[in-house]
Amino acid sequence: MKKEIRAIIIATVITLSIIIGCAQAMPAGAEAANPEFGEFYPKLTVVFEIENQSEYRIVRCMDTSQNIWEFYDDEFEWETGDIANLLMWNCNSQNPYDDEIIEVYWEGYDLTFYSQIMEWRR
Repeated sequence: MKKEIRAIIIATVITLSIIIGCAQAMPAGAEAANPEFGEFYPKLTVVFEIENQSEYRIVRCMDTSQNIWEFYDDEFEWETGDIANLLMWNCNSQNPYDDEIIEVYWEGYDLTFYSQIMEWRR
């Protein structure tokens, strides 16, 4: 009888440990799968045009799928041929054309990729 009770207690403790462990891990996994939060992803682009306005600059860049993205910047001195890594948010939709640029990172300069983009633009 004591062995059966001990086995039941041990099984209960193990089961509760597993349940509590899974419950602690659920928010991170649930947050990633929850469409309310959307998904973030990087997009590597090359700057091909910079339009100077009075208060800011409009920087236009193109990705390898020939999609054009633009963002405003008044702090960094962008130049044509610069590689811009865009942190994108999918806006909780399947349409890639309504994605938003959340952050922009300078990744260097690539003249060969820039000349390829200029060929695509013709």
